[in-house]
Amino acid sequence: MVNDSNNAQGNPEVVPSLDGLVILGVADEYGPAASGGAERAAHEIYARWGRAGATVEVHSCSAHEPFMDAGVQVHRYRGINLSKVLG
Repeated sequence: MVNDSNNAQGNPEVVPSLDGLVILGVADEYGPAASGGAERAAHEIYARWGRAGATVEVHSCSAHEPFMDAGVQVHRYRGINLSKVLG
């Protein structure tokens, strides 16, 4: 499969088909509005895997507005701050 985007050399990226692969992802923050480097990387990687045909589910405690990613099912949970309990 050829991706519409180009790599650093200006050539189309060739992405292997991931049809049939099921991926479960967990991320503190997930989505296009995430501010950290790891969170942005997770969003980009999971989205690329979804576009390549994998079934991707991401579970996150993100407080951002709901959004849709092609090929990625996002599950959001309310986070609990345990810092006062754990010290």
